[in-house]
Amino acid sequence: MRVALFLAMALAANEPARSRDESWSLPTATWTINAPHLDDWLPLIPNAMDLLVVDVSLNGKATKALIDTGTAWILVSDSLFADARPSITLGTTTGRLPGAPVIIRELTIGPTTIRNERVMATDLSAPKQGLDSGIDVVLGAPVFERISLEVDRDRNRVRFVNVSKPPAGASSQPVQYDQASGSLNVAVSICGHADLSAILDTGFPQSLITNTDADTGPPCGREIGSQLMRDGGAISRYKRVSIESLRILGHETRNTVILQGFGARQNTSSVGLAGIPFRHFIIDVSDHVIYGLPS
Repeated sequence: MRVALFLAMALAANEPARSRDESWSLPTATWTINAPHLDDWLPLIPNAMDLLVVDVSLNGKATKALIDTGTAWILVSDSLFADARPSITLGTTTGRLPGAPVIIRELTIGPTTIRNERVMATDLSAPKQGLDSGIDVVLGAPVFERISLEVDRDRNRVRFVNVSKPPAGASSQPVQYDQASGSLNVAVSICGHADLSAILDTGFPQSLITNTDADTGPPCGREIGSQLMRDGGAISRYKRVSIESLRILGHETRNTVILQGFGARQNTSSVGLAGIPFRHFIIDVSDHVIYGLPS
């Protein structure tokens, strides 16, 4: 799920909304890591789109979170913040949603506890987003600027790690973190054409979505059908395009299918979870690299 921000008004001009049990006077946001449990694995929760979903605790309530590197914020369900006042528009792949800046008292993700952090409250209900019910949190790319993410899809587990040196036997490819947009970007080549920059989006299940015919080029792509996608409260139709070759993070796939279309919107492309050529990988934002590990 790709989320960018279109500011309806400056954040600084808005008082943060709060849940009923929070006070206006809050201390500085803190991120605390329980070091002895830093390497503990979290099981992935089965879900309809086979995305990265884990158990978390939000303000003392057990719930589920989607790990979504294509999102520019930590998002929370507005159903948990009755006093939230929408003041910002969140632009998603196929639509726009109202968002309200709120302060969360506490969010615990495995060994990491985030307190008094400003996040965005929006409608995460299943009919709007196409997500499984019960997901009240979306962990966006800024989370992984603080701590690295290790994903082992063969064993259906994730963990948060500090990477002091490249893991043994790992291959590496560069990623770029754009703080202004809150996006992780990787280089993609379609049919040997010049690289295009795409958002690394673990909240999107497909391999690649592009937005212009120029990305694939007429000699390479062949339309083979269409696909409907729901995101941001809208349904859009995308072309299914068969291409001769796709190179992502240094690995080439032959005769694969990508999606092509504009949705609502932004002229950017996204590499989804299926496009990451590693089943076991570490996203290390601080060092601008993704490591592929042997399965």
